[in-house]
Amino acid sequence: MKKPLVVSVLASSRMNGFTATLLSNAVDALFRNGCDVEHINLYEETIAPCRGCFCCIRTREGCIQKDGMGKNGRVYNLLKGANGLIAASPVYHWTYNAALHAFLERFYPTHWNGFANGLPFAAITCASNQGFQTEALRDLCKFGFTVNLRYIGGVAAHAALMDKAKKMAFELGERLSRYAHEDLERGRTWFDETAKWKHYMSSIWPPFEPYMSNITQGAYDVEHSLPYEVVVSENFGNKEAVNHLRSCVDNLRKTLATMRLRTREESLNVFLEASLEWTKATWKELLQKELGPMPEEYRKDEKQ
Repeated sequence: MKKPLVVSVLASSRMNGFTATLLSNAVDALFRNGCDVEHINLYEETIAPCRGCFCCIRTREGCIQKDGMGKNGRVYNLLKGANGLIAASPVYHWTYNAALHAFLERFYPTHWNGFANGLPFAAITCASNQGFQTEALRDLCKFGFTVNLRYIGGVAAHAALMDKAKKMAFELGERLSRYAHEDLERGRTWFDETAKWKHYMSSIWPPFEPYMSNITQGAYDVEHSLPYEVVVSENFGNKEAVNHLRSCVDNLRKTLATMRLRTREESLNVFLEASLEWTKATWKELLQKELGPMPEEYRKDEKQ
């Protein structure tokens, strides 16, 4: 009987360090619950940063770089066959480290070929000095949101409480094993934008407030928002892009009004429309000349 495959990623050069120990406990739980595990130490792989060349958009075939995360790379091909992913990083400068960041950057092609959409994803961060392991875990959860992974939980650990952290890591492995079995047995369900936003709203990194802060440039009003400033400045020349901008502004105005009067879920539904209009406007104005129309794979199941 086929077992679900989980890819385990360690972003530490210390094979027996705190972070590695926690990941080992999670992997032990995965094995005990009937999963196969392929382990990757990022310090033993060659994975370059993303070049921003957009070849993956044009071809839909993955990255052209000839390394572990290229379209023919060992790590990339393991991920293509995986039913789950768990990544563990020590905390460097209050977030996850550069080795893991380079690996995660290279998920960009999955926007266009979609194989990782909905892939169950768990994370471990471990600090040994001031901490900020929780902020690092939030950053990893945010990454999962950006590339459409299904974040199922994580452990934000400090080495001062290793016994507790090891137990939590084992329990995280048990949880991930259940999702991996479901992914194998039932097949993966596409994680559309609405479902993804609602899923992450109950996570350690709920996206509504950060995204609203971003698009309104921290002001939480329409007149200081990016779309409104672009409309007023008349910087966009593409008429379709301008129409999308105006629609975005209208939906932002509705979102802010709804936030004062109704539930967060009702506000989120309106805000998703604003977000989509902003995406379409910037694509048509800034990217379409080089890359063509926005691919159907991007924000699939929404109106293009």
